[in-house]
Amino acid sequence: MRCPQCNTDNPEGAALCAGCAAPLTAYAGAVSADVNSERLAQLERLRVRPPAVLALVGYDVLVLTLGPVRAVMESLRAQPALSPDQTNYIGHAFGAVSTALLSLVMLPVAIGLLLAAYWAWTQRSAGWWASMAVAALVGSGALLGVGVPGPLRLPALAAGAAVLIAGFTPRLREWYGIQ
Repeated sequence: MRCPQCNTDNPEGAALCAGCAAPLTAYAGAVSADVNSERLAQLERLRVRPPAVLALVGYDVLVLTLGPVRAVMESLRAQPALSPDQTNYIGHAFGAVSTALLSLVMLPVAIGLLLAAYWAWTQRSAGWWASMAVAALVGSGALLGVGVPGPLRLPALAAGAAVLIAGFTPRLREWYGIQ
């Protein structure tokens, strides 16, 4: 395709002229972007997913596995069994009710953690915010001894701190569009 402004031959389908940057299509004429080498370099950096994104997603999935999923599984496992003479049926019934109630609370938490992991992977700023909130909540819970079992407190605190440090790097914030 030949440019009407400078007569430069351009590849078929090009939106802007390679010689003078004149619009070659109606859509290109409507776009008013300042294209320079600095902007092109930034777009090239944003095209590549930083390795720290995998850490954010992995952390969200790990918290999902060790949090809501583990709580429901332990509740199921801890249900009292019926005695051979079946005299403790009320304890068994209340155990089932507590598992159901726990599942009603933990299911939205699990869905939220899955959404945070998905959004973090797909370069949505909400994923960054959610991952940072998860890391801060789990880290502070580990520091205060709330919601994190004793042997997992130090690893949870270290992992949360590592995710927060990685999440606040300028490269990752730029990739998510967080200023």
